[in-house]
Amino acid sequence: MDILYHAVVGVAISKIYRTNLEIPAAICSILPDIIGTGPYYYFKLIQSSQGPLNRFPERLYYSLVSNTFTNSIDKTVYRIAHSGFTALIFGVLTYLLFPSTWHIYTLSYVSHILIDIPTHDGDHATRFAYPFSDIHVVANNWALHMKSFIGFWVILLFIVTYLYWQ
Repeated sequence: MDILYHAVVGVAISKIYRTNLEIPAAICSILPDIIGTGPYYYFKLIQSSQGPLNRFPERLYYSLVSNTFTNSIDKTVYRIAHSGFTALIFGVLTYLLFPSTWHIYTLSYVSHILIDIPTHDGDHATRFAYPFSDIHVVANNWALHMKSFIGFWVILLFIVTYLYWQ
């Protein structure tokens, strides 16, 4: 799903636990995309900058909408950031650093991975056991299936509305 959706889920998780940790929970819920897409966009920029400067905007646009990885580095970083193994490491680290609130941060991170499983396909499909396994669910890309996208948002808005009206 889109990054805003993940951030709102983080806020909802904070509200479920009746804390004022909305911002840290939102950051933890978007962390897999922050980590995982850094190299992705970096390599897209580098690839697009090769050649005549006047063609850069066009090359960048087509590179970004291609939805493909540029090389194995950006693919590996993306898959590791969206892995259950990384979520486990994240959980241990947050437990050591924030013993009273680690569960909110970890649940926010894990929620991102769980939401991405049915909403990503192809190379971006969530490999939840990566790097030990390449197994993944064949799912629908949220950006190409508007009914799924709207359905996910409607459900989340109902949950958030309920949490704020309690």
